[in-house]
Amino acid sequence: SMLDDMRKGMRKLRDAMAHVKRKMGDDLLVVAIGGTKQVEQFGSWSCVGFVSDDRLMNCYYNAADVFVSASLADNFPNTLLEALSAGTPSVAFDVGGCAEIVRHQETGLVAAPGNTRELAESVCQILAMSTEENQKMRDNCRKVAESEYALHIQADRYAELFEELLAQ
Repeated sequence: SMLDDMRKGMRKLRDAMAHVKRKMGDDLLVVAIGGTKQVEQFGSWSCVGFVSDDRLMNCYYNAADVFVSASLADNFPNTLLEALSAGTPSVAFDVGGCAEIVRHQETGLVAAPGNTRELAESVCQILAMSTEENQKMRDNCRKVAESEYALHIQADRYAELFEELLAQ
């Protein structure tokens, strides 16, 4: 089961979401994507398995109030970039390059690595935002995605890097 993946922090995520559920009540639905091809439902979790359709994946990101990454070790996760592009605030542990994407109180919230209580409180904080605060964070996500991570910008950066290397 994907919940047993220690590297991706699934046990930390499960513990954090249990805390969120206790605090927020029965209105919480956690949709877990990936890890398995099986569709599972248990408690307030719906595991939809691996999603290969980009449009469907974007729908999941857009429908989410918050995207949570509990990775304990990650470089620069595509999932956080995808959430950012969809305008969905994220919560993540401050590991690897996560805080470069999830800019604290701008595009989401970061928690101390491995601190499930802080991860849970960050999720609750985003869920408790006013409509205006939430929309501002969602707008920030899109602005950062468009101004820093658009494909043409990344291609230009690679071209500049290659030119610089060739000049040496």
